[in-house]
Amino acid sequence: MPSNIPATTIRIEPEVKKEATAILDELGLSMSSAVNMFLRAMIREGGLPFEMKVAPKELAASVNIADRERERERVGTSRLPLRLPKEGGRNA
Repeated sequence: MPSNIPATTIRIEPEVKKEATAILDELGLSMSSAVNMFLRAMIREGGLPFEMKVAPKELAASVNIADRERERERVGTSRLPLRLPKEGGRNA
């Protein structure tokens, strides 16, 4: 790529980066090339280049708990509840 293109910094979870890099290496692509391909596809499609769906409640709840666990580790605190309070109730 031309050197006049500015660098952009993004945060990627280490395990996601490791697995994606392994796949990209097999394809002979760099992470930068893959991100540029994704962004160009998004521009071409006028949105995300794949369908997005709302997950079933059970899956959404487990993903939410995993996300909150990662956030607790990131900020180094246990003050964040793992589960959000139910409407009009306390934490589960």
